[in-house]
Amino acid sequence: TGSGTAVLSGTVALAENEDYTAIAHGGANGYDLTLAALLDDNSAPAAGNGKVRFGHLAPFDPVLANTAAEIRTDSGALVAGPFLYGDIDSTYLELPAGDYDLKVVAAGGGAVLINLAPFTLNEGDILYALAVGDGTNQGTNVFAYPTDLQGFLLPQEAAYQYYLPVLRR
Repeated sequence: TGSGTAVLSGTVALAENEDYTAIAHGGANGYDLTLAALLDDNSAPAAGNGKVRFGHLAPFDPVLANTAAEIRTDSGALVAGPFLYGDIDSTYLELPAGDYDLKVVAAGGGAVLINLAPFTLNEGDILYALAVGDGTNQGTNVFAYPTDLQGFLLPQEAAYQYYLPVLRR
């Protein structure tokens, strides 16, 4: 704030009539601040479906630096992943519209890293769902970014926004 010095810059080639998202991530726990420029697919999903593009942008404390993360249902079924830090799916996963109760866990169904409150994916929704937060300076969460709206943090199960000291138990 108040400085004319750029913290991060990059050059991106953009094609005409395409949609893009630029995401800055990192800058905590030894991870460099990085810019990701992503080509979006805003074509409509099949009838009755929504589309989600998952990513792992949570620069966890070095203790968890190499933790691959997966998206699983509350019952443990694998939805997507595993993702290493910095990974963002190159494609969108089409899911049936409906209610979901998901969590972000360490690969293989390990420790719960983020436990989301139930939410609804509506027919026609197109969004990014990105794990964020470093677990030290800020709690971990999932940032939902619908391509046509302002992004927001998804609600978590009551009293579940973990910070790393809790994860180390």
